[in-house]
Amino acid sequence: MGNEDINLTYETLFELLRREKNRVELQQLEPSFYNDFIEYLKTKKELLQEKQNSSKLDQGDLTKLMIQIDNINRIMKELYDRREKKIVTSALFNIKSNQSLSKDALLENEIVFYNELSLLLKKFRSGVLLNILDQKQPEIKETSTSNISINNTEKPVNNTEDQKKDTILLRIQAFVPKFVGEQLEAYGPFEADEITTLPLKMANILITNGKAEEINGD
Repeated sequence: MGNEDINLTYETLFELLRREKNRVELQQLEPSFYNDFIEYLKTKKELLQEKQNSSKLDQGDLTKLMIQIDNINRIMKELYDRREKKIVTSALFNIKSNQSLSKDALLENEIVFYNELSLLLKKFRSGVLLNILDQKQPEIKETSTSNISINNTEKPVNNTEDQKKDTILLRIQAFVPKFVGEQLEAYGPFEADEITTLPLKMANILITNGKAEEINGD
């Protein structure tokens, strides 16, 4: 693969880290950022392998390339750590203030991370703090995640009458990325004009945010 196919360079990666360090808000990344990084790092390691196998081995160039690869890994780790910390801080703020984070700057896997973390924090805050303030013993309701697959886009099917009463038939009005429900069940992603059924609470959130409209079946 030639350099013209690589969408990332050492300089741009360093600049992304600099911006993430110097700004409070989460910085926008290209949706393909992780794929771009993988291809960039793979190219560097292939070049290292070529130099190590070359009959005209230049130890100076080899050392510089090894140092650069090490620095690339360090930059990526620090970038991930800083974004992770901002997402955790935002999730905590969301739970305490009941305000939602704008997900515009989040990568797809970061949205899943943020949603699941928010649900976990909410579960423990409700089970511990709210219970003891009400003079009750802390009680954490266990939820099963054994059937969750982040890559699974199939919509859950509700079979009982009680479940049907707690769902709403929706028409999606704008793209909705994958998210998880209160029991950590996975939903979406949904495309505009897609018809789907969602639990009442999550359906109302999408309706309130202008992402969906209820379909009234008469």
